Amino acid sequence: MKNVLIYGDSNIWGENFSGDRIKYHLRWTNRLKKSLKNKYKITSNGVCGRIAGNYRLDKPNKNGQSHFSDLINKKDDFDIIIIALGTNDLQEKYNRNVDNIIQDLNWYKNRLKSKKVIFILPPKFKTTEESGPDFTENSAKKLDQLVQRKEELGETIYIGSLDLTDGIHFSNTGHKIMSEKVKKAMEALDL
Repeated sequence: MKNVLIYGDSNIWGENFSGDRIKYHLRWTNRLKKSLKNKYKITSNGVCGRIAGNYRLDKPNKNGQSHFSDLINKKDDFDIIIIALGTNDLQEKYNRNVDNIIQDLNWYKNRLKSKKVIFILPPKFKTTEESGPDFTENSAKKLDQLVQRKEELGETIYIGSLDLTDGIHFSNTGHKIMSEKVKKAMEALDL
């Protein structure tokens, strides 16, 4: 049985901004776990607002790299690491360009040279009022550039558009679709 870590942000945690967290059995990581049965042991680690890098001085607990190092140092028996980060880095308030984001994401692959690392790129998000003021047309352009340059990250999964609750977070249907697409991608990568 392969041991898989899925490391990411609020869409791993199950945020939906309707006042309640997505129910445990409906989150895409748990749907994936159930559908893969006994082939994989899946551990998910998601934090709302987590960024790929280490540049948040106001909330260092949201810095993806430092928390990841702590996690891996405690438990280093993962065969496959799936990194689902980058969405929050696209917010205007952080002023990150695509080079910064790719560099921050590649840090994980470089940190884990002997492990299989797969990146799930941010889904297409809405740039309307419901997404908040930090996800702008410029954020969407950066996402398009990130998708165009995905080969710089190595193995990636790009889902594209999903059913969202608020412009950013997956609905129950979005979690179902995400689970199915990641399962197919894992099978295609022969993991």
